[in-house]
Amino acid sequence: GYEEKELIGKNLHYILRHSRSDGSLYEREDCPILSTLLKGETFFNITDEVIWRKDGTAFPVEYTSAPIVTQDKITGAVIVIRDVTERRQAEEEIKRLNKELEHRVIQRTMQLEAVIRELESEILDHKRTGEKLRRYSERLQDLSNRIDPGEN
Repeated sequence: GYEEKELIGKNLHYILRHSRSDGSLYEREDCPILSTLLKGETFFNITDEVIWRKDGTAFPVEYTSAPIVTQDKITGAVIVIRDVTERRQAEEEIKRLNKELEHRVIQRTMQLEAVIRELESEILDHKRTGEKLRRYSERLQDLSNRIDPGEN
């Protein structure tokens, strides 16, 4: 990282916030921190930004920016920056696990639907067989009555 002496008196926007996470230029005029310093605006939970390290890598941050006002003049700003790398990684892991779970649910649902279709087919076969047995029983009873009408 940077040494303190490398940053004192420098425009930190061009050092730490020169580009967006996609690599596109981050114009100073678009920066909420500058708006805090120039216009006294307060920004809460800015979530889609990064800070650039000395080695050229970036890490995701959230920040809140509020002006310091002394005798009706903006004399500075309080910027609270949170490194959200671990949270973003956890969010990505949750998304990955949710997709995996959704995939498993789809697979299990398909398996259960196949079993249900098989069971429904077996039930229908049993009903048909039962109906055939009932008709055969009725025929046998009718034949039995014809052969020996006095015994029934």
